Amino acid sequence: MTTLSKKVNLDFSVDNTLYASHGLHPFAAKCPPQLVRWAIEQFTQPCEIVFDPMAGSGTTLAEARMLGRSVLGMDLDPLSRLLSKVKSTPIEPKRLHAASARLLGKIDADYELLKKSNKRRSSSKLVERCRPPQINRLDYWFLPQVVTDLALIKYHILASKIAPEIRDFFLAAFSSLILARTSVANARDIVHSRHHYQKHEHPPDVRKRFHQRLRVMIQMMSDFWQRCKEVSTQNVKTCIVGNDARTIPLPAESVDLIFTSPPYCNALDYVRAHAFTVAWLQDFFQMSQAEYTLLGRQYIGTERAINSSDGLCELSHPEVHLVKELANVVGAIDPHKGVIMEKYFADMWQVFLEMGRVLKPGRHLVIVVCPSHIRKIEIPTHEVFHEMTKKMLIEKKYRLNQTDCIQRTINERRRLLPYMQEVFGRRMRTEYVIVFQKVANRR
Repeated sequence: MTTLSKKVNLDFSVDNTLYASHGLHPFAAKCPPQLVRWAIEQFTQPCEIVFDPMAGSGTTLAEARMLGRSVLGMDLDPLSRLLSKVKSTPIEPKRLHAASARLLGKIDADYELLKKSNKRRSSSKLVERCRPPQINRLDYWFLPQVVTDLALIKYHILASKIAPEIRDFFLAAFSSLILARTSVANARDIVHSRHHYQKHEHPPDVRKRFHQRLRVMIQMMSDFWQRCKEVSTQNVKTCIVGNDARTIPLPAESVDLIFTSPPYCNALDYVRAHAFTVAWLQDFFQMSQAEYTLLGRQYIGTERAINSSDGLCELSHPEVHLVKELANVVGAIDPHKGVIMEKYFADMWQVFLEMGRVLKPGRHLVIVVCPSHIRKIEIPTHEVFHEMTKKMLIEKKYRLNQTDCIQRTINERRRLLPYMQEVFGRRMRTEYVIVFQKVANRR
């Protein structure tokens, strides 16, 4: 094992994490961009390919583009795929300013029409532009004026004849009106998986917030675009290549570095956290609320994945003894949780197999993990991953050799998620940055 862990400090406790495009949209449990940058600079050269199979909000992809690397990403969540692409696709500021002015002009014109007449007197076309999608309990979560405003803004974004990357940028701005600490919805904690009803004392000015949000986001994109312009070549690109990390649609030995931060065992419920935005954009995502809920059963680490009565397919590698030991301990307290934990590591085994397959020989996989608690029992995820990879054979030729495991302290001030220690157990304050190298198997 190398001695990197004795030489580097990866805490980044006082660093700004919202520079360039990293602050474009709220997202729970984001990886510090400085950590991604360290790995990319440590293990790649310009114009090489960086891949994140569980991209989340796109931190890995954005950092790689700013360092002049081509980026590939995927994520099961449709909103994550949208945000990852937006955050890692540089757009020239003057294009955004011009498109924004045209979009806001159309929206403002319809607002003036609405002021002059109520919906009954409005033209059928204007009424149609203000029509919201079918959303469960729409009137409970959104005030009537907010519904009209959001529907009108979304209509003009999707109806405008603009480049796809600019349309996606505007959709991210639209989403950030809903998925925010100060959401236009009647909710608080909406960035998290467990939002709660909270009616606004005064109806939020959605149009004003959209104007302000676009202005701030264009400034962020300008910073990102300039950073990318300083290092990029024509061969450097962003591409979202798929969704499920258990079946990666890439050729074998095709990427130079994999950096990813997988969900925890017993993971945050992203389907619940993103439900409002996906519901409003269901026509764009081509996915109904019911379909999105069903998709949630496929997410790695989620309790939606399986019912304890469903049973469980055999763990892909029966020699991972630590998983069996933990399953017995957790299962003795809560059989359902024990099944969920086994399913998580079975899924992650498939992810490791796929990551090993697409990684070039001699290149590195960097994975950031944090132990979690299930029924107050600590799940040492980093130790399980180490044991998994010791048993692996990649296409009967290669294995993932752990070369380092670096501890980093999680900054308490930057935690977004509420936490009930008396329910879940002691909160984890240490993450592990595990470095693997794909090497020839000598057996």
